[in-house]
Amino acid sequence: MGAKNCPETPRQKMINMMYIVLTAMLALNVASEVLEAFKVVDISLINTLKTVDMKNAQVYARFDQAYAENEARVAEWKAKADMVKSKTDSLVSYIDQIKEELVIKSGSKTVSSDTPLRSTDFYYATQGGDTLIMSKADDLNIPSEFLITQNKATELKENIEHFREELLALIDDSDVDLKNTVESALDTSDPPVNLREGGESKSWETERFLDKPLVAVLTLLSKIQIDIKNSEANLINYLFGQIDAGAFLFNKLGARVIPNSNIVLQGDEYVAEVFLAAEDTTQQPEILINNRPVPVQDGKATYRIKTSEPGVFSWSGMIKYRAPGGIVRNYPFRQEYQVTQPSVTMSATRMNVFYRGLDNPFDVGGGGIPQENLEVTMTNGSVVKRGNEFIIRPDELDEQGRRTTVSVHANIGGQ
Repeated sequence: MGAKNCPETPRQKMINMMYIVLTAMLALNVASEVLEAFKVVDISLINTLKTVDMKNAQVYARFDQAYAENEARVAEWKAKADMVKSKTDSLVSYIDQIKEELVIKSGSKTVSSDTPLRSTDFYYATQGGDTLIMSKADDLNIPSEFLITQNKATELKENIEHFREELLALIDDSDVDLKNTVESALDTSDPPVNLREGGESKSWETERFLDKPLVAVLTLLSKIQIDIKNSEANLINYLFGQIDAGAFLFNKLGARVIPNSNIVLQGDEYVAEVFLAAEDTTQQPEILINNRPVPVQDGKATYRIKTSEPGVFSWSGMIKYRAPGGIVRNYPFRQEYQVTQPSVTMSATRMNVFYRGLDNPFDVGGGGIPQENLEVTMTNGSVVKRGNEFIIRPDELDEQGRRTTVSVHANIGGQ
């Protein structure tokens, strides 16, 4: 299940458009108004960067909470999210170092009581907490020297590419939209040749950093940082969505008890499994028994078969259930049952004959069936249950035993 991408807000789109317009204006001149506009855009980009960072922090907090609630399910995805955070922080910090070095190399002063910050100053806030006032915000030489001649821009490009590939490796191939979003945001390909400008071939590095004033370069680096942070946001939201991507969602819980048998011989153990069953009442599974579909009600099917002979028999089937994402999963099962012939033992407790006019104790055993489930009847007399035994009372003499029959019926499973 793919996570939703984090699209640019209208504010971000406006800032990006302003950057493009200002970059085009640089080709005409480096007027103070243009530099001031870059300053405004850079401040907006840095504020946006902080906003994205706060939103990402909320997602990481959700990871921590989910991990505390279910470590086994969340561990894999939290580890990947933590890796994304580490890689993102490292790359953003690396770009901050480039910014700081550019400002220092171009000439700057640290804000202090002796050197206060004025509203007209171009400044840069370092990772260490200092504020540097730029001496030459329009400097064209230092950025080109440091980033192009000394290949710092190429190093930056390689780091972005490595970061991009690490993020893409975490995305499932089926999530094409998310892959395209990340690839577009972190694109480092060279621009196409512009025939209107003489067909000169430019690289990613020269297109962005060659002969650009310091304040414009700092603004571009801030934009790259936002692209990195937005990619982080896309990835961690995607990873958080994967926690429950393959999990089944249920809306009904109930206690279930499955005994090995409801009838236990004296001296044996009664064994039963007790568990909490979860159901989804919004969809019914498809159940097949012996390759034939059977009716399903409330998520359950009933298997009935009339037994005709003793022995061990087996039956099998398949439960088909639609998992999240629309995939139908199959769950096969197989069971055995044993059919035994009914048996009963009967014996007169005191004598081998029944006496008319007397109570004749009679013992009946039903192969482990409780006595309360046994019904004893007779012809030529009556049967009364007393405690754990039956009392036989004949009506008439029957010396040959032809008119006197004792019958035993067992109630098993309501039948």
